[in-house]
Amino acid sequence: MDQRWNNFETSASPDEVPPQVEQGHYVALPYSAHYLMIAWVAGPGRVFRVPSSFENRVVRVTRPGSGPQASPVVEHIPFEEDDQRDIDDGINHGLGLVGIPPIPSPFDWYVRVPLSIADSKQLKDAFVSKNREDSDSGVLRAVRKIYEDLFDAPD
Repeated sequence: MDQRWNNFETSASPDEVPPQVEQGHYVALPYSAHYLMIAWVAGPGRVFRVPSSFENRVVRVTRPGSGPQASPVVEHIPFEEDDQRDIDDGINHGLGLVGIPPIPSPFDWYVRVPLSIADSKQLKDAFVSKNREDSDSGVLRAVRKIYEDLFDAPD
């Protein structure tokens, strides 16, 4: 079967694993090309998505203060459709480098992991060795191997 992003099931809530997806322990994937490579490698049987919205999100802008002792000025401005498009463009560029098609947006993504992985920070730690790869195809191969090895390791 030719894998596509629309093969990944959608849920109304992160707490509701769709019945077509393997039941088990799921963690949220941070929204980046490397994490979405994990989703692609895990495949539709071990990943689901939840629609998200940028309505309540903000962009934190920090500007230098004026004067010798001035603190930076932090401003929160509404996150807009253009912001989402810019983020998606960067992610899709990274995915495209390894032959993965553009992602649908906006979604939050969840991947099945062993119980030994409690959250996305531990998931990041498990995948840190992929950063030693010097080619895009090497990164994708490393992601695939690391994900498979997670389930071979004893909990």
